[in-house]
Amino acid sequence: RLGFGGDDEASRREATMERARQQFRPELLNRLDGVVVFRDLDPDDLRQVVALHLERLRQRAADSGVRLTWEPEVAELCARRYREPGMGARPALRAIDDLVAVPLGQALISAARGRDAHLHAVVRDGRVEMEEPAPQRQENAPSDEEAVQS
Repeated sequence: RLGFGGDDEASRREATMERARQQFRPELLNRLDGVVVFRDLDPDDLRQVVALHLERLRQRAADSGVRLTWEPEVAELCARRYREPGMGARPALRAIDDLVAVPLGQALISAARGRDAHLHAVVRDGRVEMEEPAPQRQENAPSDEEAVQS
């Protein structure tokens, strides 16, 4: 695989350059200003990429007047669902689209939710589902039971 493999950066760089010398003419190689050799993403790197892209999705939803929140399990599922170490972050980004963005769009369309909607993503049976979170009770507000007794 061109650009991947090896135990350390030096061996990956040398393997990459050797493969490039086999594949390309010297005239082309001389035109290159530099070669960047990438390392495989480790699970922490992938979680950071997923968090960044989920935040972008949250912002896109907010721009449309929709508040999007999710359980931590949603991010973890996206990070590991299509994981292929040699493919970088692309599979995780595809998982965000498939697992979160599509259900978000379907929930908004099916319930005719408009602006000011709040959807919360949860994992159920290996899938992400959107639900409306229960309204939060104000600290000093009486409970339903207390209000009935009054």
